[in-house]
Amino acid sequence: MVAGSASDDVGRDELLVRVARAVSRSNGHFAVLVDGALTVKWASETVSSVLGWPDVVGRNVIGLIHPDDVELALLGIMHHTTNAEAYSQLDRATMVDPVTVRLQHLDGSWVQVQVTLVNHLADPEIGGLFGICQQVVDRSDMELAIDLMSRNAAIERVLPVVARYAEQIGRASCRERVWIPV
Repeated sequence: MVAGSASDDVGRDELLVRVARAVSRSNGHFAVLVDGALTVKWASETVSSVLGWPDVVGRNVIGLIHPDDVELALLGIMHHTTNAEAYSQLDRATMVDPVTVRLQHLDGSWVQVQVTLVNHLADPEIGGLFGICQQVVDRSDMELAIDLMSRNAAIERVLPVVARYAEQIGRASCRERVWIPV
C-alpha cells in the first residue's frame, strides 16, 4: 500500500482501526486519550483489566492519580504541552521518557503504572494527549525466590516470597483471566 493515494484511504482507515484494537487489547498495557482539561476522551478496553474500572471515559485523570504523585504527573503534562513545538521537530523514532505514577484501582488499591505521553493536542484529528501505559511489576521477589531456592533454603522461607511474587503477577496480568485446571 502506497501512503497518500486516494484509493488507499479506506485501507488505511481500516488498518488504523485494527491497530487501535491491538493497542486496546494488549495485556498489562492500556492507552488513554485525554483532552486539554485532562478528561478521558477514550480508553482502551484493557484499562479494566489493569485498573478494574469498567469505563473511565469522562473522568478527569487527576482523580485517578495517587495524591502524592499528582504534582509529578502535572509537571510531566505541563512539560508535554508547553514543549509541543519542540516535540513536533523530533525524529518520529524518538521516544519520550515515561513517568511512573500510582493509579487507583477500583478496589481502592494503587497500581504502579509507567506512562508515556505523546502530545496530539494540536492535531485536529486526535486533539488530545495520548498516554501509553504499562503496569510496573516489582521483580525483586522473583530474584529473591530464585536465590533462596539455589541455596536450598527451607520451604518455609521460599513459599512466602513466591506467594508475594505470584500475587503481584496476578494483579499485573491475570485479573480477568479464567484459570481452568488440567
